[in-house]
Amino acid sequence: EPGATISYVHTPVSYTHLDVYKRQANGTSALISPLTDSAGYGVLVETGATSTNILQNVISANENGVEILNASNAILKGNFIGTTASGTGLLGNRQFGLWLVNAGSVSTGGASAGDGNSIAGNGIGVFMDGTSSANVFQQNSIRNNSQYGMRFKGAGASGNSVRANSIVQNGSAATFDGISI
Repeated sequence: EPGATISYVHTPVSYTHLDVYKRQANGTSALISPLTDSAGYGVLVETGATSTNILQNVISANENGVEILNASNAILKGNFIGTTASGTGLLGNRQFGLWLVNAGSVSTGGASAGDGNSIAGNGIGVFMDGTSSANVFQQNSIRNNSQYGMRFKGAGASGNSVRANSIVQNGSAATFDGISI
């Protein structure tokens, strides 16, 4: 439902067309709808959750936008993570736009028109850690993040795919990269 408030995701669910803001970021005056969690997440998909759909949402101005922790088979399509609803203004999540920790078979974006996510204005756009495996990132716009566009870290990670994304203008040329593996 539009305007619904969410905090933690424990079981398979589908969220569509939510406006998810937590607090003002960097002194902006954007309209904010408060969440009930205290950990600073826009959306947290926790241990054991499977088949969670996160579709066509605005997830901005949190500590972290979306965290998928020890969960699998999530789908993220058509979201604005770290931007305003138009996708043009930045309203970043302080640390990570999307944070995968030991996550498997997460599909971020897709092959069809409108499937891609806009991930912009965050500290790191996408951060993958631990044994995250078999995740696909396709046709996303990952831009204007203050550090990395994408950073993959974790000795056990394997079988992840990054294809047909636009990854531009992240960090500074002297210290950060578009993708760090």
